[in-house]
Amino acid sequence: MTATHQPVCEIRQVRAAVLERDDYRCVRCGVTNEQYKAVYDRQLELRRRKPGSEYTLGGCEIVCRACNVQLSRSEARRKPEPLAKKREK
Repeated sequence: MTATHQPVCEIRQVRAAVLERDDYRCVRCGVTNEQYKAVYDRQLELRRRKPGSEYTLGGCEIVCRACNVQLSRSEARRKPEPLAKKREK
């Protein structure tokens, strides 16, 4: 399922609800939003658990940038290689 375009105001509402649900902490490493802002001058990120899905309360989590990058890399390694590339080998 691919996400349709969601209005920014809707995504902001989801982000606020997810921040509150996740206690303003990265769900992976536990850094708080305040600690993160003090060091990096930015807020924790809203991450969709299933890439490309809509931003929903149940489908999102709060993570710091480092955890988000690590999760994205591990997801990329799990994706199957396109059939055309397998034939080239």
